[in-house]
Amino acid sequence: MTGSDAPKPGERRWPDAALRVVFAGAVVAAGLTGFLLLAFPGSTGRTFSWSLAPEPLVALVGGLYLASAVTFGYALRRTWPETRGLAVSILALTVPTLVVTLKHRATFDFDRPLAILWIVLFAVTPVLVAAILIAHPPGRQAVVAGDEAPLLGWVAVVLGLFSLAFLGHGIELWIDPAKFGRTFPFDLPPLGGRFIGCWLVFLAVLTGYAALRRRRSEALVTLVALPAFAGGALAGALRTFDQLHPPAERASYVAVLAVLSLVGLVLLALTVDRRA
Repeated sequence: MTGSDAPKPGERRWPDAALRVVFAGAVVAAGLTGFLLLAFPGSTGRTFSWSLAPEPLVALVGGLYLASAVTFGYALRRTWPETRGLAVSILALTVPTLVVTLKHRATFDFDRPLAILWIVLFAVTPVLVAAILIAHPPGRQAVVAGDEAPLLGWVAVVLGLFSLAFLGHGIELWIDPAKFGRTFPFDLPPLGGRFIGCWLVFLAVLTGYAALRRRRSEALVTLVALPAFAGGALAGALRTFDQLHPPAERASYVAVLAVLSLVGLVLLALTVDRRA
């Protein structure tokens, strides 16, 4: 790197290295977990931190994990200003997930190593990411020419609307998964439903950050994440299509996810084209 983003003599480099470790760890862990959950949705008694069910929910979570692996894999090659929003969003996922886990700790079998690993990861990760955010020198800028170009106004508005929708539904699922989870064509148990709420709040912060910052370079990670997460959810729905209920809503659920995937791809394509 060159210019103002290059580390100065004596400047601490550990925040950058630590962030890469977090992102790389997320790619490996989320990729492996997502594959197992999506490919074998009936195996959570052996392959997950708790016995997650029903299978459509397992496949959805698997798709979200795979999407996060794609997102963090893309972020590995981006600069700090471009990934700051993703770092903030990690806090929005890990802290609520830890709270939800403690609330439903009776669901976990702590004789299972994966259950202990779950607690450790969601306890350590937010502390590490918070330290990275605090330690990163303020004012460091992206170095690629044109990175300060503004995001298209209507793209920022769309991202803002996504953020409000994700946040609203995520909070609803925290409050009462059974009541507010009726938009899903499968049952949402208390822990599983609140975990989906945590993912929605993660997406709310990610899209909201990009909408507020309104910088094209800082929105790219978000615009990669949107179609990835919608596509992951779509893959989960197709994997367990015959288990979605009621049957009349299967097609509409899949159609909504397909449209969200397409919208995300369009936003990404238009933004990358303007950057070029």
